[in-house]
Amino acid sequence: MPDALNWNRAATCDAPAPGVAEAMIAGLTAADGLRGAGSGAAAIDLHQVRALAADTFGFAWPDRVIFCSGATYALNQAVHNIANGATVLVSALEHNSLLRPLHLAQLNRQVQLRQVPITAQALIDMNALKRELKKSDADWIVLSLASNVFGTIQPLAEVCSLARKYGVQVILDLCQGGGQLHVDLGALQPAYAIVPGHKGLRGPRGVGLLFVDPSQDPKPLIVGGTGSHGEDLNMPLALPARLEAGTPNMPGILGLGAALHWRRQHPTDLQTLRQHMQGLEEYLRSRNDVRVFPHEPLPWSQRLGILSFEPLHIPPTVLVATMAQFGLHARAGMMCAAWAPQSVNARDGFVRLSPPETAAAAEFEFALECLQQALQAFAPQDADNSKQ
Repeated sequence: MPDALNWNRAATCDAPAPGVAEAMIAGLTAADGLRGAGSGAAAIDLHQVRALAADTFGFAWPDRVIFCSGATYALNQAVHNIANGATVLVSALEHNSLLRPLHLAQLNRQVQLRQVPITAQALIDMNALKRELKKSDADWIVLSLASNVFGTIQPLAEVCSLARKYGVQVILDLCQGGGQLHVDLGALQPAYAIVPGHKGLRGPRGVGLLFVDPSQDPKPLIVGGTGSHGEDLNMPLALPARLEAGTPNMPGILGLGAALHWRRQHPTDLQTLRQHMQGLEEYLRSRNDVRVFPHEPLPWSQRLGILSFEPLHIPPTVLVATMAQFGLHARAGMMCAAWAPQSVNARDGFVRLSPPETAAAAEFEFALECLQQALQAFAPQDADNSKQ
C-alpha cells in the first residue's frame, strides 16, 4: 500500500498506458512528411492514428478526425461553428470547457442558451428536453457522455434520436467516459464529438480528438501553416488540414496512437470498481453529517467511478486538506462545472472521490479509514453521526 492515494483520477488517468511514453519519445524525432522532411512516414503515422481513432469510436471518416491540443480546444472549435443567434439546449451538468465557450458565444454572437434541468439521479431530464424540443426553435443540443461531478452516464442514444427527430444538431463531450465506455458515433450521428487523450484512453496530456460529421463545414478557429497549399493565403478546404494549423504535435499524437492501440487490446472492466464504489457510497449515506450525490442513488451500472458528497459542518476544502494528512488525496470545490452545484444546492461545492479504474480492495479499505478519520476530526464530541 502506498503512503498516499491519489483519488482525483476523474481529472487525469492514474498512469499512461504501456507503450505511450516510448511512442512519445519516437515522436520527438519523427520526420514531418507533410512539410518536406523524410519520406512521408510521419504522414502515414498520422493517418494510422486517425484510422485507429475512427475505428475505436465507430466513425467512418478518418480524414475528419482532427488532432487538437486537447478537449478544451476541440470544444471551442465545435462551438465556433454554432451560427450567430442560434438557440442551444445545454444540460446543467456540463463542464466549463464547454460552458465558457458557450457563454462567450452568448455574449459576442447572440447565441441563446437554455438550460435543461437534471433529475434527482443526476441525469438530463428527458421530459424537460422533449418540452424544449417541441418548441421547435432549438438548433443545437450539447451534452456530456458522463458527468465529471456525479459520474452519471447520460442517455446519449435517446438524446441523439430525439435530436434527429426534431432536426437539431448535437455536440457530444466525451471527456468523462470516452475510452472507458463503448461509444458508436456512427449510430449516434452527432455533428461534433470530442475525446481527450489523458483520461479514459490513458494517453498523453495536451492532445485530443475532434470528430467532424460530413454534414458539417467547419470554419477554422485559428489559421496558419499546414504544410500544403503554401501559395494560398486561405486555409485548405479539405479536412483535416483546414482545422490543423501549425506543426503537428508528433509526440502527443503518436503517444495517443499507442494509447488507442493499448485500449483496444485492454477494454475497461468497471465491474469491480463499481462494487467497491457502491460500498463506499452506502457508508457515506449512512452518516448524517454528509449529503451524498446524486440525491437519489443511481445503479452503479449507470455510473463511472466518481462519487461526490457535501460535508454539512465544514467546507469541502477543509475536509479534503484533512483527508490528505491521513493519506487520501481527493478534489474539493465546484469541479469546473459552474451549473452543477447550483442544480443540487451545493453552495460550497463538493468533495469528489475518483479512484483509478484499477484500484484494489485494499486501497478502498485504506481510503475508507482516511475518510472516517477526517470526518471524525470535525465531529462534535459524543456525536452519533450514523443515521438511525
